[in-house]
Amino acid sequence: MKHYSPLMLILIACALCTGPAAADVLMQPVASCMTGYPVQGIAITPDGNLASAAFSEKLCLVDASGTLHGIVTVGTLHDVAISPDGERIAVASEKVRIFDRSLTEVWSWNNGYIVYSIAFIEGGEAILAGFDDRTLRRLNVNGDEDWNLTLSADPVRVAATPAGEYIIVGTKTGDLCFFNVELRELWRYRLGSQPVSALAISDDAKTIAAASQDEMLYVFNMNGRLLWDYPTGGTVRDLAVSSEGDLIAAGGDTVRIFARNGTLLWKDPSESPAAAVALSGGGDTLAAGGRDAIAFFRASPLSSAAPPAPEETATPTEPAPPEELPIPKATEASWPPVPCVLCAIGLALVFLRR
Repeated sequence: MKHYSPLMLILIACALCTGPAAADVLMQPVASCMTGYPVQGIAITPDGNLASAAFSEKLCLVDASGTLHGIVTVGTLHDVAISPDGERIAVASEKVRIFDRSLTEVWSWNNGYIVYSIAFIEGGEAILAGFDDRTLRRLNVNGDEDWNLTLSADPVRVAATPAGEYIIVGTKTGDLCFFNVELRELWRYRLGSQPVSALAISDDAKTIAAASQDEMLYVFNMNGRLLWDYPTGGTVRDLAVSSEGDLIAAGGDTVRIFARNGTLLWKDPSESPAAAVALSGGGDTLAAGGRDAIAFFRASPLSSAAPPAPEETATPTEPAPPEELPIPKATEASWPPVPCVLCAIGLALVFLRR
């Protein structure tokens, strides 16, 4: 029979009492880059080494050490995206604009309508863009249109899985619309009458985070079922989800990090407003855009501290309709209950006497 040390017994007992929901992710600030103006949008490469940000009609490129690699004036900006290799930056403004790593404009595409939102797919070889003519359009790397889809309202937010197998759109009238690669609408969920203010999706589409201007964060599975919601006390301006969907970052009145099960893992101690957030693929690097700076944080421990997402039997081609079920509220991580600690100590003493 294997014998455990008293310390190990205490750790095991505490783990049994608290379960994975008690895991903490502590984000430590590691670098910053001053902008002098509020940051409106931010995007980061999956490795967390390079970020692009938009502020005061300017576009910049900055690395995770806070070193500024370039800045260019581009005019009104609504959204920004960066390709996985960091070689291309897409801007949503009065048109779609693509820049290279030196921030030289490579090409642009314009249909006479404002571009609200933008996202890279297929490793940066294609772009999804939402326009204020109620259309979602796919453009290839050469700037040619591959297809367009007319929606019931303007697509003010768009996000997609890396290969574009699944696309989630947030509309100006408060709807979430989930499509597959054939552009078949699999489900729709109405958040309310206000525009969708933020949207993000995991690589496998099993975690979808969304927000409107009702000061609530919502998390869904790929079948459109609402898993939980959380009252933030202010409008959620931006959202980011790690590749595996185990971490969710929300920016607004401050920055918060949640586990997929709704546990609040971390809140920025400074409680500084941040209208833009981005997470690296593994969730170990957070970029946040505040009133006058871009801040970088590193997770310690890394995202492995977050509870793994439970297995789901998803059937995206024949999705189950959203269910009217009680919504579990997000909870803050806490210390183990006192009885559990006393029980663990008792176990240790028993084994010490043996």
